[in-house]
Amino acid sequence: MNELDSSAMKEEIRNKFRKLTGLSHIDIEEEQIGLETFLRFKVGQNAPLYKQALAIISRELSPDGEFHGRLTLDVVKEKYTLKSRETDLLRSLIARSLTVTSDQASKEFTVEFVPFRGGEEQTITQAANHVILGRRGVGKSSLILLGVRTLQSYGDVPVWIDLEPYRGRRDPACVVEVIREVFRIAAARYSALGNRSASETITQLVTTLSRGGLANLSQDKVEGLLPEIRGIVRELTQKTKKQLYVFLDDAHKVSTELQPFLFDAMHSVLKGAGAWLNVAAVKHLTRLRDSGHNIGLQPPHDAQLIDLDLTLTDPKAARDHLVAILDKCLSMCGINRRGSIIAGAAVERLVWCSAGVPRDFLSLFQTAIQHALQNHRSRVGVQEVNIAAGESGQTRMQDLANDTTENAESLRGFLDRLQRKCLDDLGSNSFLARQAPRHAGYAFLQKLMDLRLIHLLHPSITPGKAGERYEAYLLDYSFYTGVRRRHGLKELKISSDAPPRYAELRKLPKIDVETLVTAA
Repeated sequence: MNELDSSAMKEEIRNKFRKLTGLSHIDIEEEQIGLETFLRFKVGQNAPLYKQALAIISRELSPDGEFHGRLTLDVVKEKYTLKSRETDLLRSLIARSLTVTSDQASKEFTVEFVPFRGGEEQTITQAANHVILGRRGVGKSSLILLGVRTLQSYGDVPVWIDLEPYRGRRDPACVVEVIREVFRIAAARYSALGNRSASETITQLVTTLSRGGLANLSQDKVEGLLPEIRGIVRELTQKTKKQLYVFLDDAHKVSTELQPFLFDAMHSVLKGAGAWLNVAAVKHLTRLRDSGHNIGLQPPHDAQLIDLDLTLTDPKAARDHLVAILDKCLSMCGINRRGSIIAGAAVERLVWCSAGVPRDFLSLFQTAIQHALQNHRSRVGVQEVNIAAGESGQTRMQDLANDTTENAESLRGFLDRLQRKCLDDLGSNSFLARQAPRHAGYAFLQKLMDLRLIHLLHPSITPGKAGERYEAYLLDYSFYTGVRRRHGLKELKISSDAPPRYAELRKLPKIDVETLVTAA
């Protein structure tokens, strides 16, 4: 390799390292040891992510290349400060981890799922059907990512389908399209394992699904296809001795009208055929079963429930879980002391502003770091967290529009009226609402909770006479903090060490949410 080739190769390696780590700049230097030339990357801390990056680059280099096996770190071990390349590394890691998709199953540089009740990572890989429920951002896709990677290591065949492209669909043809997509991906998975006959079997299945086209396809016609498809799936898994695991992510994006039929159809073609179904969705935006037509999934008979929600009803558990995620991120980036980047009080504020939701916690932390850097702070404080929380409101309102395929405008109007009632009329950031599962206002509350716009503080409060059950809720901080700070607002004081007392919650103002459903 001549000098020009060597120089070009070094620049290519540098750029690959920058792309993997998200760093805007990295210094490298050559070091001659005997007859070999090593490339040393100057970094501040001995971060595991740096080592991962070098390992990935080394695997891609030609075995007889000049720098193959000769990439090393030059660790300065300088005292960590907020304005350092390791902070940039952390921000890059968080950015990559906020959105978890199926294409990350074969990639590195994401924050692994952190179990918070224990055992979820083992449960999801068992030969059984599961329904994974939780608010937006609690870690459903992260759990699927971990499950897919684990199953691949076992030699089984996981197929991960994101239902976002089918958002709002209510036609029976959508069910056939989803099943066809499942087995199109399955064909590639089996082929990669060297099972050519499996690919031929799946081609037969896809042909069956395409027979007659999809135009004007009725539910009865779709149901007529299912037994033949199941037979092909059974033949497939028996031939290959490889079990098939299907993950339907963001299943709530499909119309609630179609959801039970979609789940029923998938269950029908997989049940007893050496294949398993896993559905992940936002709880109160999901309709697992249509009892009137006797279709869908009925837990626990058809599928086991995995509840990923840790709400503010258990503040200590929520804090411990979020801090465990934060510490994992920091250690991956070589930041060994949490207190060197964020104050303890700011961590507490982050927990409450994120209401126990990991994605919101990391997103707010990332934004707070940016504000701390702009204001030349030595670390993130409560002020930066408050500003980040205030700015997060627009994103959450966008989530409302994206995740609710029906009644989005009605839900938005209900939220606006609820805010005015709490903040303007009552001057309070928290309230009591009567438990009324069959009423529209209560159903709206549950949806807003899943979308992280309000947060449950206590599931059962008796403020008056016996038999009257209420629930205590907190409005999201983005409505009244940071740039939207409300003066004179009576805020419920809460922390993970000292959650609100029952006696204090009983005194919160009551709101008849039914009057907010259609109020002008």
